[in-house]
Amino acid sequence: MNPETLQVLRELADKLGTTAEHLWAVLVRQAYYQGWYSLAEVVMFAMFAVVAGYRSQRAYRWVHDEDGDEIGWLPVVTFGLAAAIMLGCMMCSIQQAITCFGNPEYYALHEILSAGAKK
Repeated sequence: MNPETLQVLRELADKLGTTAEHLWAVLVRQAYYQGWYSLAEVVMFAMFAVVAGYRSQRAYRWVHDEDGDEIGWLPVVTFGLAAAIMLGCMMCSIQQAITCFGNPEYYALHEILSAGAKK
């Protein structure tokens, strides 16, 4: 850890009335909780994406009348776009979960640096 990061950590620890080592341990431990939260987000986004995809398929049937003529593509585009956005959000949550579980020190360092940048 570079001296500037250690200084920010010490200042933050002094404000909280604890030691820098204890604060570092807490932040590393918090990474696992953040990882579980990110996995829960992944499951939620996946459920919504599946529902949006299903609705898109049903909407495709709705846009055709009995003669096979198209009525419009708005429901298909709307639900398809919703599914794509949710899948994109899911990918961000997956990345965060992998970071939190795979490298909790990086998560802790990121939290320290973001706290130092807010000063």
